[in-house]
Amino acid sequence: MRTIEIIVDDFKIGGIQRLALDQAYALNEIGLKATIIVLSSTPNHDVPSFLHAEKDLIKNLKIEIVFFDGSKSQQFKKLTNHVKTSNPELLICHSLRATIFCRLIKSLLRSKCVIVTTVHQLLSMSAPIQRVKRVFYSQFTDVLFAYSVAVKKDWDYRRRHNPFIWLISSRKSMSVCRNGVYLPRINFNKEDSTRETTNIKRLIFVNRLTAWKGLPVALKIIEAKEFSNASLLLITPDDPGAYLTKLKPDVLSRILTVVGKSVSQIEFYSGDVHIYPAAYGPSSRYIESISINVLEMACFGVKSFVTKDGVDTWPELINIGIIYEVSWPDVSSAIRTILQNGLDLEVPEVNKARQLIDVKNNLDKIFDAAGLAKLIPAMG
Repeated sequence: MRTIEIIVDDFKIGGIQRLALDQAYALNEIGLKATIIVLSSTPNHDVPSFLHAEKDLIKNLKIEIVFFDGSKSQQFKKLTNHVKTSNPELLICHSLRATIFCRLIKSLLRSKCVIVTTVHQLLSMSAPIQRVKRVFYSQFTDVLFAYSVAVKKDWDYRRRHNPFIWLISSRKSMSVCRNGVYLPRINFNKEDSTRETTNIKRLIFVNRLTAWKGLPVALKIIEAKEFSNASLLLITPDDPGAYLTKLKPDVLSRILTVVGKSVSQIEFYSGDVHIYPAAYGPSSRYIESISINVLEMACFGVKSFVTKDGVDTWPELINIGIIYEVSWPDVSSAIRTILQNGLDLEVPEVNKARQLIDVKNNLDKIFDAAGLAKLIPAMG
């Protein structure tokens, strides 16, 4: 059986881990053995992780997940022994540290495997020294991707304005490979989505609790009188209780929190609206407004309202009308946009969005760039 290794730094609940797992699901489904390698220890049961949240699906699809803990040298030794045994055709790296490891291992073992690396963070969100390190590490891959147009634009900007970064990044050019979702785990309820409703019944916030993800904005929206009859569902890896202490009792009573679960474990209904008020700060030139959570909501048939000027990666979803741009600092304008566009999504629109978002498209691009398209005829 042809073997693919997918490497991540940890296995907490996050976008990188979500994509890695969905890639493995799709690859195993078509008969390629995809193993996820995690460069950290196995998470405890009290730590939110997809290992626990999706244990049944992982078991059913026979996904092998191995954890290499210890020091960097110990991790390198374990990864070397693993690659020597598995002899993979492709190493999909969602970690720049893993990229360095894989290049050294490839040379050491004289392997013909292809290393594909995806950069998941804007360079501007790293400190200057870390920024240079990230660019340097990226050059050890065979194929270099950005997960979004914003990441590539920011990368290109830094190259143009920093001669040293330009010099050390001249070996590998970067292109965009959009994220995707493994559709079988997203149950689109066609009957419920077509049921008529005249009100937005529930606002959805799915994300980590870091400041730039926008939870304070979500709380401000649910406090508005226009949503006094709606509830707010917070789906987060960690308990958001500390963020809710200053809310009035009538607002607090309309907030439901779900901690440490995959969205695949939650039911969504007609009248649900997802909000993703990401804000990277005034120093950021570029922003990516469409996270994997936004893509998941689209696959469920739930519209998302996202931060303005960060949708270049997925213009088709804007055209379909399943995603709308919002200027969150203008709260009244944001509320009007949500109220005017939050309902009336048709089944053909959702089906079209699902076809675009299918993780098979992501894998097709990876395998094509790696010169291994012949391995996945069933994906085409």
